Amino acid sequence: MIAELLLRTGREAEAADAFASTMADERAASSKFPAYEDITRGWWARANLLLGLRIDRTWAGPALQGFATSAAWSTLRRHAWGDLSLGQADWPAARFRLEPWPPGNGRAAAEGALGDLRATPDPPPGVYLLSLSIPRKQNAPMRAATWVYVTPWKLSLFLTDDTASSWDDARWQKLFAGEPAERRNESALAFTYLSLLGRGYGPLGLADGYALSATTTARLPAGKYSFRVVTPGGARAFIDGQQVLNCWGQTSGTAEMTAPENDPGNELKIIAPAPERQFVVTLQPLAPEADRMVRAASGTDEVEADVDRLAEQSSKDPGNAQLVQDRGYALARAGRFREATSDLARAIEMRPAEHWAWYFDACVLAQFGDEAAYRKRCAGMLQRFRDAQQPEILERTGKACLLMPGAADPAACSELVGRAVDAGGTYLPFFQMAKGMAEYRRGRHADALEWFDKARQGLASTASTVRATDDYFRAMALFRLDRREEARQALAEAEGAVTDLGFTPGIDDFGFSGLENFLICSVARREAKTTVTGGQPTKQP
Repeated sequence: MIAELLLRTGREAEAADAFASTMADERAASSKFPAYEDITRGWWARANLLLGLRIDRTWAGPALQGFATSAAWSTLRRHAWGDLSLGQADWPAARFRLEPWPPGNGRAAAEGALGDLRATPDPPPGVYLLSLSIPRKQNAPMRAATWVYVTPWKLSLFLTDDTASSWDDARWQKLFAGEPAERRNESALAFTYLSLLGRGYGPLGLADGYALSATTTARLPAGKYSFRVVTPGGARAFIDGQQVLNCWGQTSGTAEMTAPENDPGNELKIIAPAPERQFVVTLQPLAPEADRMVRAASGTDEVEADVDRLAEQSSKDPGNAQLVQDRGYALARAGRFREATSDLARAIEMRPAEHWAWYFDACVLAQFGDEAAYRKRCAGMLQRFRDAQQPEILERTGKACLLMPGAADPAACSELVGRAVDAGGTYLPFFQMAKGMAEYRRGRHADALEWFDKARQGLASTASTVRATDDYFRAMALFRLDRREEARQALAEAEGAVTDLGFTPGIDDFGFSGLENFLICSVARREAKTTVTGGQPTKQP
């Protein structure tokens, strides 16, 4: 509290020292009492918001301040691991961007430094994407993105008491039908109470002990939207008197709404029994272009936060191979492939009998083209797991060793995946595709084509990257059989399957199983495009 008081009275250097001293005490306490760690992380995030984002100040745009605070709080909490010194985040170098929805409607995006954001008035009513990028001195930048809904809200705020949590619907209806303690207008519903000295959102600046009702006429660009309310006590929402959302007593809830062309507007009303210290309402467009905007703005920030968490946990438990392996997965999901393979290699050394680390490391090495390291990994994997009994391990071993030509004996790989095919089961189409890869590497292109065609039928409902991998190898087999037009058609089908997926590491996160499929598909895509369209086929596989 003293640190914040110093900040609010303009004694910024003293405030920074006071915050640093407080954080040192917090870290010392959490080192002795592990249960206190989460509280320490919360204080670190609050201190950053005050010192860096300057939520203690009055901004030109209150809606932008509210949404920026909410987005920054979320990403700071995600990344509150490791060295929690206040110098980690480079706030002077932080940037923002505000993009209107839909893009290309004549409204330009605004962007700049945080000082520019604080000086930017709230935009006209509408839907926008606000993103923040906060560099860090020893780690990847923190990135956050949130949808901003600006519209004139009319708020009625009511006082409650300590018994409100036990009130029935009749009593709540009576409260909301009565005279409020305060009425006011807001340009957005976005409030997160993180200051010890600032005003709350309630009547007379209260942070607790109140309820609210908010009403606006929602006029939106045509399309579908996900309507989301985040607040401790939950809420109910109504469109033209019809209830569309009921998350009463929960911390959040979502509902869908549709705006027609030339939307005449609908009355949107929200009631919340205990908004207290957080009340945020967003509208997210449900459209591929909106998803693309979010991916471009926030990238793999959540995965980067996992990297931070796993690094700290591993430092406290250095002998835990699973933590090292999981960090390797997370680094790969974040597109940091060379760092990923370093962790995966260490996990293999610590626990050589675990096949997943071998498999993922081979896929990562093949993806970024380290042929020498890839061949070495394949040789070791084939030697260790060629006698495995589980068909899935046989298939993964063979497939990993077949991603690039000449990495392993294709006859040995064919024998491995052949045993998986004989075992059958749920993953038979995957086994058949791997068998086709083995036959292709052996130069048996007609046999390979038969296996790819068999697999294709069973892969119809799988991820697009899996289907595309089969088509990429089909295209190469057809090309080797001098069926050039069919080869180009198969390549086009593969490209069509992944056209909306994107291949941008660090922006797109494919998840755990999705990452495996992406890596394999990416390697197959590279070779197929060179073989079929490059005019100079790669050497005999």
